[in-house]
Amino acid sequence: MTDDGKRRAGWPRVEDRRPGGHAVRREGVDQTVSETLLRIGETLVTSLGVSECCIYEVDEEAGCLRGQAVWSTHLLPETVEFMEGADRLTALPKVREALERRVATVIHRDEEPPAAAERESMEYWGEATALFVPLVSGERAVGLLELTQWEARREFRQEELQLVEAFARVAALAIENARSAGHQQRLNRRLAALLHASRALASTMVVDEVLQRLAKEAAETLRVPSCYIYEYDAAGDAIVWRTEYQADADRVFPDPPGTAYPLDDYPWDREVLRRGELRVWSVDDPGLSPEHRRSMEEWAELTMITVPLCYGGEPVGMMELAETRPGRRFSEDDLSLARALGEQAAVALRNAQLFRRETWRNERLVRLLSLSGELTGVLSPEAITATASAGLPGLFPEGDVAAQAVSLVSTEDEEADGSGDAASGGTPAAGAPPTVDKLVSEALAAGSPRQALDGRRRRLVVPLVHKREPVGWLDLRRGSGRPFEQDEVELLQILANQMAVALDNSRLYATLAHQATTDGLTGLLNHRAFYERLHDEVVRARRYDLPLSLLMLDLDDFKRYNDRYGHPAGDEVLRRVGRILSTELRRNIDLPARYGGEEFAVILPHTGCEGARAVGERLSQRVSEAGARHDAPAEAAVAAERVRRRIAGERFPNAEGRATAHLTVSVGVATLPAHALDAESLVQCADEALYRAKRQGKNRVEVYA
Repeated sequence: MTDDGKRRAGWPRVEDRRPGGHAVRREGVDQTVSETLLRIGETLVTSLGVSECCIYEVDEEAGCLRGQAVWSTHLLPETVEFMEGADRLTALPKVREALERRVATVIHRDEEPPAAAERESMEYWGEATALFVPLVSGERAVGLLELTQWEARREFRQEELQLVEAFARVAALAIENARSAGHQQRLNRRLAALLHASRALASTMVVDEVLQRLAKEAAETLRVPSCYIYEYDAAGDAIVWRTEYQADADRVFPDPPGTAYPLDDYPWDREVLRRGELRVWSVDDPGLSPEHRRSMEEWAELTMITVPLCYGGEPVGMMELAETRPGRRFSEDDLSLARALGEQAAVALRNAQLFRRETWRNERLVRLLSLSGELTGVLSPEAITATASAGLPGLFPEGDVAAQAVSLVSTEDEEADGSGDAASGGTPAAGAPPTVDKLVSEALAAGSPRQALDGRRRRLVVPLVHKREPVGWLDLRRGSGRPFEQDEVELLQILANQMAVALDNSRLYATLAHQATTDGLTGLLNHRAFYERLHDEVVRARRYDLPLSLLMLDLDDFKRYNDRYGHPAGDEVLRRVGRILSTELRRNIDLPARYGGEEFAVILPHTGCEGARAVGERLSQRVSEAGARHDAPAEAAVAAERVRRRIAGERFPNAEGRATAHLTVSVGVATLPAHALDAESLVQCADEALYRAKRQGKNRVEVYA
């Protein structure tokens, strides 16, 4: 017997000791086995007349002897305390020899030369002779039986040794049976723990509740006071605390569930996740890093099991089982049970991830449906991109995504000749063209999404493609740097397809709206649109007591011009007049229109009679200065000769060969409220003024009077 853990000060004298026995109650050892070992000790002490008998079991994993029973003629409390602890196998050379060789070994204190450790131990306990008999089962030693004589040297006869060895075989059988029963109990405990864990998984859809039950089951089954479960965030390179179990209600984790811990601060945990292998840590392990030791000491954790939680070969989390009591060593059965419970926790975490993903997906689909409905209600590219930019961040519950929708479509495309803006009252596209950087160029060229790190942020570009042509893109940036997952990209692709169609529809709608309100030859408002705008301006002028004037213009002798130079030349004249009206009037304020044939009208908001007269005179002068060219190109001479011969027999009006001709215009002016109070009367007054200008020699401006 060694002196580890014993008190030397005030050790009682031999004559003060009292007889008695003690069986150590260890987990997994049946009471009957303990009583059997105790009776063996009592029988040997009584029959052989020795002072004490101690029976130990070999703990191969811990590398020590653990006391099972002691019978002494004078039992001390210190002896009981010693038997409750653990004795190193290597403490006494003779003990190690007896176990290794599996033979009985006798030590006498007065025999030379005893080992120093053996002499010290025997002197300490007052032992004169000690007999060590290994307890052998099969080919291995499962324990040790020790007989000691205190007062005088004791020689054991052969028949006495045979008796001790016979009882040793009985003790070895009892220990082996206890081990088998203990193994079966541990197996039953493991199966029960796994059954409870499976029931927890099946009993509720609330994942946090499942994890809480698993943490409690793992801690209680492995007999540790604390258990923590974390979820692995691969994108954030962190572990997220999900739940804990504490046997001590006063020992509570200070951070709230959902707190993330960067793995840069816990490299030992990252290594466990990377390798996917369970690790056991001890605070007195010399290989432990200083940071890891400080972390364990902060929480008074002496031993810890770290279990990686893996699903499908990929880490999904981590479970930690912490022991705060000294001397705890985990058996291979304990570690196997921890792995099995870790598998259940991994399933729960994976279910949590799938459930969370499905929840997010459903929420996103609802929001996507709402956003799609909003997009169907807008018809301009600007409104479409603004609606999408405002709604996109709502598709990401974490709230760290900024988004911008960019359009390459403009409703001004149909009015590129410069006349449509004033005619329709529209506003040209404002701002610089959208910036197309490398990532945008790659996405547009490939016609598929592209993402990359932009500093610490993650950036995703999703092109908007319609009929294989890019019409814009979605530009999203995630502050955490976590990559956009495949289902997120697919969801955005759905929205991108809808936006591409919406943008093309906006262009089609703009074209149709433009055609419905615009004269096809001149690009000005047509007759119907003119009256709609005139009614609106009359209402506005009367409501705010503002002046409003109307010009009616008619080209002088236009029929003669058509007859002389042909209708294509006449059409060119009308187009030129439309351009003159668009350039000479106030852009986006005055509204020119083709009233019909060679007759035009101009609505002049906020303009009185004298101002209208000035505008009319200026327009008259510009029209008279404009000419219409109708020269034939020289290359057409051969074709012209062939046509001339073909129609030589036909009769056509003579046409003069002049290259240019000058036109004049007559203008009539009327003003509201001086001359009229409604749109129809205003047109009638301006028309009467126009015909008076015609009657008075043409090429002039007349105000209604």
